[in-house]
Amino acid sequence: MAEIRMVMIAAECSGFAKVGGLGDVVNDLSQSLKNKVDSVAVFLPGYADNVKAKTVYRCTVNFSKRPYVVKLKYFNHNGVPFYFIHSKTFFSGKYSNIYINSNSAKKGPFEDDASRFAFYSKASLEILQNCKLFKDVNLLHCHDWHTGFLFLLLEFAPMFEKLRDRVKTVFTIHNLNYQGIRPFVLPFDIFGQSSFRSWAPLLLKKLSKSNLLRQIIYPSDKQDLPEDEFKNLLAKTADDADLQNKIKNIYKYDSQSKRYVPQNILSDTQRKNYYRKLINHGCLCFNPMRTAINLANQVSTVSKTYAAEITSSDGCGLESDLKERFVNNRLTGIINGIDYDFHNPKLLKYPFDTTRDDWQLRKEAGKNKLLQELPAITEEIYSECSTKFFNYRQVISHLPALKISSFAQKPLFAFVGRAVEQKLGILFSQNSLFLKKLLSLDAFFIFTGTGNLDGEAEYLNQCPNALYFNVFSEQIGKMLYGYADFFLMPSFFEPCGISQLIAMRYGTLPVVHDVGGLHDTVVDNESGFKFCAKTQTSVYESFSETLERAVDCFYDKAKLQRMRKQAAQVRFDWDRATAQYLAMYKSIF
Repeated sequence: MAEIRMVMIAAECSGFAKVGGLGDVVNDLSQSLKNKVDSVAVFLPGYADNVKAKTVYRCTVNFSKRPYVVKLKYFNHNGVPFYFIHSKTFFSGKYSNIYINSNSAKKGPFEDDASRFAFYSKASLEILQNCKLFKDVNLLHCHDWHTGFLFLLLEFAPMFEKLRDRVKTVFTIHNLNYQGIRPFVLPFDIFGQSSFRSWAPLLLKKLSKSNLLRQIIYPSDKQDLPEDEFKNLLAKTADDADLQNKIKNIYKYDSQSKRYVPQNILSDTQRKNYYRKLINHGCLCFNPMRTAINLANQVSTVSKTYAAEITSSDGCGLESDLKERFVNNRLTGIINGIDYDFHNPKLLKYPFDTTRDDWQLRKEAGKNKLLQELPAITEEIYSECSTKFFNYRQVISHLPALKISSFAQKPLFAFVGRAVEQKLGILFSQNSLFLKKLLSLDAFFIFTGTGNLDGEAEYLNQCPNALYFNVFSEQIGKMLYGYADFFLMPSFFEPCGISQLIAMRYGTLPVVHDVGGLHDTVVDNESGFKFCAKTQTSVYESFSETLERAVDCFYDKAKLQRMRKQAAQVRFDWDRATAQYLAMYKSIF
């Protein structure tokens, strides 16, 4: 068995740069691995000098026809070496945030981030190949679409041939919904534009003559097209009658699905010519997520149920690729863990110990303190977060209208997370019956989180039994995990979910949509409540019935205490998850 000397490459890691669960996984898994493999290190972009790291290597990376100076900075984080790839152009100033909202600047999707992370991918490989610190590395574990360009370079770029010969690769999908797709060419590819040709023009010329192109394009030739995309394809090729005829022959309309289904009618040579013409017309895009899925030695995702879902109807257009990998035992699902020492009720502002008989009374006392101190907590959050507490004025304006003392003996439902379509779309869709049902309950609701649904969520601050904090604050988040009675996760989809694991640690009962990792981790009527159905109407009925079951449970003290105890005893720790990762690593050597 080969020794494992690995580097994890990601866009996020908690403690340094975190938006979602990806950051928790990178930190917790690397910490868990440090005594179980021969060596593990972590690469991150150097978004800002938020840690006193030492420069250990400098190099120049050629990207988009220009040289860029890169500094590699080192920091020992609890025994794990972290290396930050610094570039003034891509990760400082206006680009010092983890992700850039290109849409708000009226740019195309991923227009800024696709270029930033393509550069990060190339810089990572050059450092791994040329810096003596990494001469013995034999495994790269990469995370999400941000690292997709890396797999293409490693597979296809001659300059990385030596590195390719000595490393194996693992790619973990945390959220298939984000794929980082950008055009291969734009009408006027100039410096600063975000297209594959602007990043690597010589590589594109080589790719256009290769069968590998078939594995990295969007739309895939295995992918059905909705009617609007098919019409757009024809519109872009209007000046080439021969190409239009080929498109019409390849795609056949299916009246049942109302989509255009591709037919496998081209030879390899015909396909190359067809793709080349589509690229020149701006019809094909580079898909980093798909690239990594097809080129990694092993693919994993973060729960068994999500792994099954994405090989069927929930694969975001990549079902065929994922199914092929699954059939060949190259796709596996491993449920995330959490750090139970960090998420510890003993460390709360008003602590309790789940091994003591009185812990539930102490938890309820903490809930009452939380409610009483909401005005003071609001000021503390503002003092900590300042302008990043985006609706501070709305919250302080709404608080006096809330009869907070009247909710002390009523259920408290909490949400902590990103205010985005995936997490809250089911509640905040137009004229949502789901939100009306939720707010009709005789209960109190506190939501906290930022995201593109923050405008819709602001409606809660007009309601007599709800409060919304548009802020990312560990302080309010930890208190809601610890003291709420129920934790809401009505996600449309959920690859794994960490919030439900944290909530259960504190004896807070999750109310979840029975999908993905939520299916794998919450047991209905034992450690939480699940709603599930196949149609919009039946989902609403199941959601309503599940909320009512949760409220009934709150007033059935014997059942509430039993379920809280069962939830607090649930364990999904990193030792269990790490053993599965190690088995996966060993399978590719």
